[in-house]
Amino acid sequence: MSYELPYVSVIVPVRNESSIIAENLRVLCDFMKNERYEILVCDDCSNDGTREILAGVAEKNANVRPLYFRQRIGKGGTIKAALARAKGEIIVIMDADLATDLRHVTELIGIVESNRALIIGERTVHDKLSQGFTRTVLSLGYNSLARLLFRTGVADHQCGFKGLRSADARVLFEQVVDNGFLFDTELILRAKKFGLPIKRIPVKWKERRPGRKLQLRPLTTTLNMGTGLIALVLRHSPITLSPITLGTRVFTMFESWSLTGLQPLHSPSLQ
Repeated sequence: MSYELPYVSVIVPVRNESSIIAENLRVLCDFMKNERYEILVCDDCSNDGTREILAGVAEKNANVRPLYFRQRIGKGGTIKAALARAKGEIIVIMDADLATDLRHVTELIGIVESNRALIIGERTVHDKLSQGFTRTVLSLGYNSLARLLFRTGVADHQCGFKGLRSADARVLFEQVVDNGFLFDTELILRAKKFGLPIKRIPVKWKERRPGRKLQLRPLTTTLNMGTGLIALVLRHSPITLSPITLGTRVFTMFESWSLTGLQPLHSPSLQ
């Protein structure tokens, strides 16, 4: 019996998703049934039984390929590891909770087929509010600063839904240093440096992880976002920044946050 290589590789990073992963993989596999596909589920050292559930799902469906790691390597690290094992010509990355409407997967695949570009989903402010008011405000502030500092023209640097051709992914991903929450933002910056067009698609999105709204620590999250952006400025600045220049940029960042962080952002149409 001949084996046909998958055309689409869907990468799903997970950690402690035992309450949703089995059902969501069933839904995703059913949606992808008309495609030649594989789903690489990257378990970043879950401790809630996710690993055992994934093993059971994989036994029943050969299209599901779990990846396990001996130690935590972060969301970005797991995505890179999955890419190294992906066999498809098109790479789709999405969150385990299926927060992005699955109908956008078909749209994304079609765009990648006809465009050599990094395709990223952009959520409306209304949809972001499903994750809670405080988290939404922090997200708007972070995205305003990232757009100001790096002139990306992107309204949503953090959406986990994206896609591109495998050949481009292998070049870009190995250049991304951060494996944590900055991974998505740095991937966009690397694409710009690489000269790969960034195409944005408005997506229907809804927070689906129960209890996630309660896990946020505003002060810690704000500090992490600020220091993370400083790290990206240093990493991607074309020149070495002096302490005075760095201080000026930091001041501008937080001043801009206070001025623009609460302004609504409108999801642009596909460029």
